Amino acid sequence: MSHFEMTASKQPVRAALRSLRTSPRFRRLFFARTISVFGSQFTNVALAFAILAIPGTSTATLGLVFGSLSLSTVIFLLIGGVLGDRIRRDLLMVSADLVNAVAIGATAFLLAGDRPSIAAICGLAALSGAAVAVSSPAM
Repeated sequence: MSHFEMTASKQPVRAALRSLRTSPRFRRLFFARTISVFGSQFTNVALAFAILAIPGTSTATLGLVFGSLSLSTVIFLLIGGVLGDRIRRDLLMVSADLVNAVAIGATAFLLAGDRPSIAAICGLAALSGAAVAVSSPAM
């Protein structure tokens, strides 16, 4: 492939990227999604340290919490794919992010108390995993 052919093939890509950079709707989506993904991942790190800081817990407890989160993610990923095909995607992603925010907030509230319930934390972790799984295919 000559230099001219390679340069010519890059022009439509550059034009598409330029139009994305100037689109306010794309910028809002990009920044909102970036914040959501980073927030969800940092929450997992903070949750691990918070669980291990609870007196009487062990790595097995941590495994139980993250196992419930992972299992619900696997189960609801397929459901999220079906919902993403049938419901407006923007509505689905915003709703799932709101459910995830409520689950994370409730988990933080529980962990701020004196004696957090591991069963409740597992349930909220499962809810958070389900919310992330439902919104992922809609992206």
